[in-house]
Amino acid sequence: MLPATWRSYYGSLLHGIEEAATKHDYHVLIKANGRLKSVLNLVRSRQIDGMIVRNTSPSSKDIAFYKQLNQMRLPCVHIGNVTKTRFDASVMIDNVGGSRRMAHHLADRGYRRILFITGPKNNTDSEDRISGFKLGWDERGCNRESLVFREGDYSQDSGYHIAHDYTRTHVVDAVYAANDRMALGVMLSLRGTGLRIPEDVAVAGFDNDFCSQYLTPALTTVNQPMYDMGFMAAQNLILLIEEVKLTDHRVLLPAELIVRDST
Repeated sequence: MLPATWRSYYGSLLHGIEEAATKHDYHVLIKANGRLKSVLNLVRSRQIDGMIVRNTSPSSKDIAFYKQLNQMRLPCVHIGNVTKTRFDASVMIDNVGGSRRMAHHLADRGYRRILFITGPKNNTDSEDRISGFKLGWDERGCNRESLVFREGDYSQDSGYHIAHDYTRTHVVDAVYAANDRMALGVMLSLRGTGLRIPEDVAVAGFDNDFCSQYLTPALTTVNQPMYDMGFMAAQNLILLIEEVKLTDHRVLLPAELIVRDST
């Protein structure tokens, strides 16, 4: 189950899930979070053996759905940080550590006035990236008052409009976006107003989306190992289905800083 099945962002994740499943002769069904009723019907009719869930902003309806799954004793693995629901196992990346390293990098480069475009409110990935950046910023002895936070929605348009509105009236040294799509919007906005990257304003993102290395300038970002997350989630789910004891119910994968020309 994914927040949306159309996002290319999930291609590598699904590739990893499919590889692990095929290796053990399992088949993969893909559903969007909005199809809760049809998923419950699949569970009741015993057409699925287990579930992998990716949901970073669970609603009250989602939480009620997960409780029903628990009552049905369906093995479930969550991809991402689990805050409000109980799962048998989880696989996540170190959002805090990755964003902390980004703060170190920007501080060490001498950037002080930072515009941080976050993800949506109550999104667990975004909250962890904010926490990590603040931690890294403090560790470099930088002033928190030089950080400005604006809420985006992970879309290119939100990155574009937030950067456009803010940089018209304020001077910033760098813009850090909580994902690469918003960072791309930032780059288009800055270029449209004649600001050079990184000479006038540095730009950084998060995810290491496939396009980030091909932008001009190439985008500094944090790598999110989507294939590995998918593969390990499927592998652990199969172990749960086959009642093999897991050595680690909570897997945390490293998030590597990728420094490129945009900073």
